[in-house]
Amino acid sequence: MTKKPTVSCTEVKLRTLPPIDGTAEANSSVVVSVSGNVMGTVTANGSGVWTYTGNASSTMLSAGANTITASEAVSGVSSSANTSVTLDSA
Repeated sequence: MTKKPTVSCTEVKLRTLPPIDGTAEANSSVVVSVSGNVMGTVTANGSGVWTYTGNASSTMLSAGANTITASEAVSGVSSSANTSVTLDSA
C-alpha cells in the first residue's frame, strides 16, 4: 500500500519560505511546488520524513494565498498533498 504524502509549512512573512516538511513513502523522491512552480526535489528518509529547505524566488511567490504541493510517484502510482500559506506583501 502506498503512503500518501503529507506537507506542512508555518506562516510565511516577507516573501521567504521557512522549511517545508512532510511524510511520504520511505526513500521516495518528493517534488515540492509552490502555486504550480516546481521548487525542487527531495528524498524522504528511511522513515518517510522529508524536509525542503531551499529558497523560492520572489517570482514564484505572490502576496496572499499560495498553495504548496508535495508529489511523489511510487511503483507508477502518483499521489500528492497540498497546504496553503499566506505571504505578507510588506
